[in-house]
Amino acid sequence: MALAHETSIHKATQDLHAKVLLFTKNCPREYKHGIARDMSVYCQRVISLIYLTNISRDNNVRITYLLEVLERVHLINSLFKAAVDLKILSPAQFGQLAQLTTSVSKQATAWGKSIST
Repeated sequence: MALAHETSIHKATQDLHAKVLLFTKNCPREYKHGIARDMSVYCQRVISLIYLTNISRDNNVRITYLLEVLERVHLINSLFKAAVDLKILSPAQFGQLAQLTTSVSKQATAWGKSIST
């Protein structure tokens, strides 16, 4: 088993979080303590869940963690869409972020399938 920080899903999530932090830095003040903070908190939770999935020995627990990863990634993506609607995130930025959320989702799904077989 690879160390959590060496997995490609962890690297993709770290990249996502780094981009979210850059977005948060430039986000209008009225959104910094709401939508921007939530994006960052959800990314941090996904990183934590990836670590917990990686160290867990119980496959049922691992599946539970991965399902929460998928839920959080969906929430993050929904916040990105809301940010575009509010015109605080450009469609180009959304495209870049959506690629990362898609990557994390695909990897979490594949990881879950490998665990359940």
